[in-house]
Amino acid sequence: MTTLSKPAVPTAKLASPLVGVNLDSAVQEIVSPREWKEPSERFLDSTRRYLERNGWMREVAGDADFEAACRAWGMCICNNLGIFAYGMYGCGKTALMRLFHPLLKPSHFVPLGDPECVKCLTDGEWLADAMDCNVFLDDLGAESAFSNYGVKRDAVGEFILRYYAQRVRERGKEGPARRLFITTNLTGRELAERYTMRITSRIKELCIPLHLKGSDKRKWGAA
Repeated sequence: MTTLSKPAVPTAKLASPLVGVNLDSAVQEIVSPREWKEPSERFLDSTRRYLERNGWMREVAGDADFEAACRAWGMCICNNLGIFAYGMYGCGKTALMRLFHPLLKPSHFVPLGDPECVKCLTDGEWLADAMDCNVFLDDLGAESAFSNYGVKRDAVGEFILRYYAQRVRERGKEGPARRLFITTNLTGRELAERYTMRITSRIKELCIPLHLKGSDKRKWGAA
């Protein structure tokens, strides 16, 4: 699998690519305008080739989603941030993240629909390792309620807050960037009902938003 070179990082004050999209408050909080560095066209071209070679194809994704995914990856690398990918079932979010996952080492890929994987988020030894890794949380909202000695816990929310706190402690220090990647099928209303604005505001600081607008495509296999 080909590793992409690091892009040039010209600085520009840019609005989120999602400005103007009709989103409700929880998602709008995550995707509000920010100041980001943009990837070079050379890096975008290498990303396009990588995705096409590995099965995330323009002809299936559609031009808009394909270009949005390439740009989000470039901005992720330029700005030392992760990606918050959302859209309807089967639009390719998981398949895309599985292609990005091996490009960042060390990293953990956590399918939140698997109860055993969700339990890992509360395991002390796993957490200690994850704090120094890139982490992919796949299918936010699919996790079941987790009970610890009869007390219900939001294991995913707790993890996001802990991961955010670790990134804050590392600001200004030398060392490789660590990033958080999230996929979800939830609407903004569902996010607001399931998670607090405290959590969504942390996601906003840690992630570039990526809205995949395509329809359900079972050609992706992993999505």
